[in-house]
Amino acid sequence: MIITSIISFALLSSSWVTSATSVASVVSVAGLKLRGQVGTNNPTRAMSSLAEYTATPTSTPTSTQPTTSKDQITFRSLLDASIGRSRKVRGGNYVQLATVTPNGEPRVRTVVQRGMFPYDDHSSVFKFITDIRSEKVGQIKHSPKGEIVWWFLKTSEQYRISGNLTLVGNEEKDQGLQTMRKQTWGNLRDGAREQFFWPQPGIPLNEPDTCTESTTQDTKKSDVPNLPEGGRDENGKVVPPPDEFLLMLMWPSKVDYLRLTDNYRLVFERKSKDEWTATEVNP
Repeated sequence: MIITSIISFALLSSSWVTSATSVASVVSVAGLKLRGQVGTNNPTRAMSSLAEYTATPTSTPTSTQPTTSKDQITFRSLLDASIGRSRKVRGGNYVQLATVTPNGEPRVRTVVQRGMFPYDDHSSVFKFITDIRSEKVGQIKHSPKGEIVWWFLKTSEQYRISGNLTLVGNEEKDQGLQTMRKQTWGNLRDGAREQFFWPQPGIPLNEPDTCTESTTQDTKKSDVPNLPEGGRDENGKVVPPPDEFLLMLMWPSKVDYLRLTDNYRLVFERKSKDEWTATEVNP
């Protein structure tokens, strides 16, 4: 009887230890997720933590060993996680686009990032829109290379994405890109569509000392002849995209990722087709 009691007590004690260990593991993982960062510069540990960090809130790691290696991480997986955490942040899809003028001067402006899509041998083509009369159109035609900076305030992450820029207009022969352009036009807000029927961007408004009366009148939105309100016809149907409307695409070739919470930096470079390398570098 005494021996049986001792064995039962030993088994019960073992169960308590196992339960305590499991609870400690869950608390440790929960603490990592609540911090929302990886507090280490060790590559292996950083990749393991990143795998847990990008997991859904309901998932529980089954092992404390690394589940993701640097070679398995893509810039798109990182970017999708950043976008997901900042989805409710107003202006979270605003990025800065830099181009170069024909005389070598830099130009940068804020533009709206309107999604990504796979095309040909590119898994992630970045989508924007612009006006054919915009100054950046001439800059892109002169030198198609550009760079965007995407900052995520909520997670303190920065993406510098560089590559070639292309413009898709009414004369585009590629039917796939032309379809994408028309879909993007249809998805715009009414006010955004209407602006493409406004006068030339950059023309001074209401300056009688430098403009004739007719020029001043032409610069007013209210005086644009046959202006389609909201980019719609009299029946409320969206009109076809005008020549002024361009789809602007970024075909990325390099992505420089920086996470300021632990100064972790990873540089992705496109080698051939959609094969990328990932190199951890000093921040």
